[in-house]
Amino acid sequence: MTKFFTLFTILSITFTVKGALVNVQPLSVPRSDLAAASLEKQKIVLFAGGNDLNNNVVNNVDIYNFASNSWTTAVLQMPRGDLASASLDNYGLVFFAGGSISMTTVTPLIDIFNANTNVWTTAQLSDARGNLAGTSLPNKGLVFFAGGNGNINPVTQAGPVSNIIDIYNITGNKWSQLYLSVNRTLLAATSLPNYGIVFFAGGCDSMLNPFNVIDVFDFNKNTNYQLYLSNYRYKLSATSLPNGLVFFACGAGYGGIPLNSIEIYNVNIQK
Repeated sequence: MTKFFTLFTILSITFTVKGALVNVQPLSVPRSDLAAASLEKQKIVLFAGGNDLNNNVVNNVDIYNFASNSWTTAVLQMPRGDLASASLDNYGLVFFAGGSISMTTVTPLIDIFNANTNVWTTAQLSDARGNLAGTSLPNKGLVFFAGGNGNINPVTQAGPVSNIIDIYNITGNKWSQLYLSVNRTLLAATSLPNYGIVFFAGGCDSMLNPFNVIDVFDFNKNTNYQLYLSNYRYKLSATSLPNGLVFFACGAGYGGIPLNSIEIYNVNIQK
């Protein structure tokens, strides 16, 4: 049986929020291409890696405790940018995976921080890659790192693009793999933990040709399928709300032209 799903596109959203912006001290090093993750129960946010003002990779990790309004620091085992992050709030675990250690070289390294013990450990992706996407299903103890690119040829400025999804299952401390329908890098990932669903959206090939496919894996129903964005895009962002809404925002389209559209998927509407 064929399933049809509803995606719709909007150009702008206006929210009214009661609250205030709070100014905090800057990070220890100015940088771009970093990764961020949070642990709600431990009340901390982590900012890791990236490229500094001279475009050198850094290993700095800045940790903000919003309960005490205080900062601490740590270091990744290897300096890198273009890395991915994911967290398991129920277990106090944060993962920083892969990334670029130079303009042409990527790493399979995963740094894992246990906020309950304040201990860092490491693991490895199944292959080295940067510009991958990370997400998790905390209630199932699952972490996902998908797609990305391998080492870059300095002459062609291109490299192999992956379709691998590395999956960590905290039950048994095991790693396994699934596969994207299309090899791609610079994609986005998000999840609906209440529904047991993860999404891997958009991305591009080694020549920056964008894709519009969304690979969807439903771990409650043990199924997977594809959705399609209205716009082909890479370097997009994705997030979700607990009520079943998933957002895919902006990014770059053909020719690297930036987009301002947002596409929304409602998992509750299927026909």
